[in-house]
Amino acid sequence: MEEEATRKRKMPQSSQADKELRMETRENKSLQQNLVQEAILSSSTVQESNRDEKRQRSDRRKDSKPIPGCSEEERPTLCQESGQSFSQSNTTGQHQMIHNGERPYECTECGKRFQTSSNLLKHQRIHTEERPFRCPECRKGFKHNSHLIRHRRIHTGERPYECGECGMSFSQSSNLICHQRIHTRERPYECEQCGKSFSKHFNLICHQNIHAEERPYKCGECGKGLNQGSKTDHP
Repeated sequence: MEEEATRKRKMPQSSQADKELRMETRENKSLQQNLVQEAILSSSTVQESNRDEKRQRSDRRKDSKPIPGCSEEERPTLCQESGQSFSQSNTTGQHQMIHNGERPYECTECGKRFQTSSNLLKHQRIHTEERPFRCPECRKGFKHNSHLIRHRRIHTGERPYECGECGMSFSQSSNLICHQRIHTRERPYECEQCGKSFSKHFNLICHQNIHAEERPYKCGECGKGLNQGSKTDHP
């Protein structure tokens, strides 16, 4: 009888403990769910903040002018004038100078201005007589690489410029242009003295020497050439 009474007294205590354990478990689950929700909200807020910051950086890149010589890596940017895409903002800025006419690089020797530093360096070789591009065949030096490429065709015999009319080829594009005037009969170089025209500038210069010999006297006021007869009649 005593054992049965003892068992009956213990049963409610055990049931109460189980109930408390279940309540504690539910509270823990609820707490974990709250923590997960807070983490999700926090992550979402951070992502939204990052998106806003990226948009602000993008807007600043569009509105700001790039500093010449800057090498900061950025997303591709688009020129609003021509639609060309560039990987760096300083490249975009240099390109946009073509549209706005800006020439920030000035030659200290003659004051001539350029849009890019590379063009300024090329120009400065006029003053320094620097000839960094040398022909491996004859060691002749040139100021520009394009001049070296054109010169080397003398050694290689390359004639990449071909006339579409007769198939004749040339080593220089300027020679092809002069040749094509044979077919078009174009004579763009006109003598101011007599109005005679020529297809080549060199031929005009040679022709003008005839007038110089005919008019050995020059007016001190206007510089016009005069012969013996017109010298007295010239006002």
